[in-house]
Amino acid sequence: MTSIGFACWVAYNRTIRVVKASQPIFLIIICTGTLLMGGGIYPLGIDDEIASIQGCNIACMASPWLFGLGFSCSFSALFAKTLRVNKLFGAANSFQRIKVTVKDVM
Repeated sequence: MTSIGFACWVAYNRTIRVVKASQPIFLIIICTGTLLMGGGIYPLGIDDEIASIQGCNIACMASPWLFGLGFSCSFSALFAKTLRVNKLFGAANSFQRIKVTVKDVM
């Protein structure tokens, strides 16, 4: 629920200077990743007394997939933000002004 709340907050305040400087698209990707990682906990609670064997097998495989996808989403957004900052500072060392768009980083 916290991930959804923060994603809504970012979407609502995306025009504020601080949020705009924090790159809202990457903040929403991080919220999505943490939502997927958090969602990976729920399939672990499936027990064979309340679900069929096939349902338990699906739940058992869903947990690592959700956690892995969430972790990949979160950290790929963090690494993309770092790449963007590194490009900006690299251009500043040679006194060049560049614009790194979200599409360039994606």
